Amino acid sequence: MSAELLALLTAFSYATSNISARWGMRYSTPNTATLFSLSIHAVGLPAIVLFTQGIPAVPGTALYLVAATGLLQAVLRTCHYLAISKVGVSRAVTLRNTHPMLTVVIGVTVLGEQTNALNLAGVLLIVGGTALTSWRMDEQIPDFRPWYLLLPVATSVMTSTVHPIRRYAMLLADEPLFFAALVGIVSLGCFTTYLALPLPRDPIVWHRKAILPLAISGACETLAILLLFFALAAGPTVVVSPMTATSPVWTVLLASIVLRRVENTTPAVVFGTLLVVSGAICVTLGRHW
Repeated sequence: MSAELLALLTAFSYATSNISARWGMRYSTPNTATLFSLSIHAVGLPAIVLFTQGIPAVPGTALYLVAATGLLQAVLRTCHYLAISKVGVSRAVTLRNTHPMLTVVIGVTVLGEQTNALNLAGVLLIVGGTALTSWRMDEQIPDFRPWYLLLPVATSVMTSTVHPIRRYAMLLADEPLFFAALVGIVSLGCFTTYLALPLPRDPIVWHRKAILPLAISGACETLAILLLFFALAAGPTVVVSPMTATSPVWTVLLASIVLRRVENTTPAVVFGTLLVVSGAICVTLGRHW
């Protein structure tokens, strides 16, 4: 299967996961969604590894890098589900997808890298799309707090870090299934450690109406991570990233159909999403000119 098709399936799987998680969190909490998702990931993929190929021999460097992304994955997924519950699935996913802009800004200001017209056009599109997506959010979301916006920003920063690390690990050892399984094990271990600490947090709430949508969300999230590893193994980031960047479009489309009675998808959010996705693709392509 081509890298482009794998990346497109990754985007659609992420979108399905997001919509299912939003539906399940009507009856439960973000921490429950995170625990459900990570548990499915940590049990399902390792079982497949053991029953199919067994544990392969991989370089220690690749092992450590993938384990580090597993730790980040636990934080990323926690922030992402919390963002979905606070600002809505369409906005949370769109704002998360601004990570290519952060890569360009850091590269130019900190690393002294050169930029080009396509990079700058992409950044402007992302900025404009973000402004539209966030427009009058305080009037549309009950009990809105400005710090809610930090949640998708945090997921954006971590996403911009995780993708290139995983790509480098795949260059060291072509073991996408094993690496995806390892991410799940490390992530669940980190999250359960967090739950065991005496910290204030949302409770774990098991509600019968939340079980099926959260299970679907966890399965689709796990599938998306697995597909992403296979996509990165099949093609370079410049091919994979623009296709996976279409996830917000699929999310907004599904939200307008499935969640039309749960959250309001305004024309500004739709147009802002298209701008952010276009900008992300421009930035990704521009970095490889």
